[in-house]
Amino acid sequence: MINWNQSPEFITNAGISLNIYWQPEMYYYDKNLFSPSKSQNHSLGLSVMFSGQEFFLETGVEIEYLTKNNIYRDTKITNDLIGQYEQVDSVHFVEVWDPVSQCYITQPQYFTSLVSIYEQHVNETETEKNDTYMYLRLPVMIGFQKPIGKLSLEAKTGFVFHSLLYTSQLNKEYSNEDIQLVYAGQTLISFERSRQYWSFVFDIGASYQLSKNTKLFVTPSYRYMLSPLFSGNEPSRKSPYAFGMKTGLRYTF
Repeated sequence: MINWNQSPEFITNAGISLNIYWQPEMYYYDKNLFSPSKSQNHSLGLSVMFSGQEFFLETGVEIEYLTKNNIYRDTKITNDLIGQYEQVDSVHFVEVWDPVSQCYITQPQYFTSLVSIYEQHVNETETEKNDTYMYLRLPVMIGFQKPIGKLSLEAKTGFVFHSLLYTSQLNKEYSNEDIQLVYAGQTLISFERSRQYWSFVFDIGASYQLSKNTKLFVTPSYRYMLSPLFSGNEPSRKSPYAFGMKTGLRYTF
């Protein structure tokens, strides 16, 4: 129970609070399927807390930015020139004067064209590219806070919905009317990230009273993926998880 007779700067204010924070996270994957088996992301968040004396409810919006090393297969099919021959297109017969026989004789006149011979070849190469992804995250958390002077200890847990906003990931196919180029394209052969998924989050940390209405908070975080992080069935029985550190400011109205 909070002692409301304390000086205001030592009180965890009940009411509505606005949080703005930055959070780096390190994701860990199954090292038997992924190389590298970890990746780092960053997120910027804005949340609202509805606080009682000790318990609170928090919800908001976060923008997550991450990179992932993907492997692409580049395929190019071409018709390569291997030779040429002369083709007879038509024959005309004309009469010409033969000085030896002293009469007209019929001779054929050939009209020809040059024909090229092509052989089709398939060329495949693999390239690596660091693709960027941007996700919208919607957290819903319930927590507990305990004031100790200007410090407050807090713990919270809840669920987060992730939805893909943007990706630089490529899957290109294009063709050319030139007979020498039949097909060219690029196909992702790495595991493709899911467009939407859920995670479970547990945070435990502390906040420090800077003024009557403002606090600085630092919160270590653990995240566990509840649904497949990659498209289709999860290629591993071991779900990815992440550790992070959330740092921000809280203003209580």
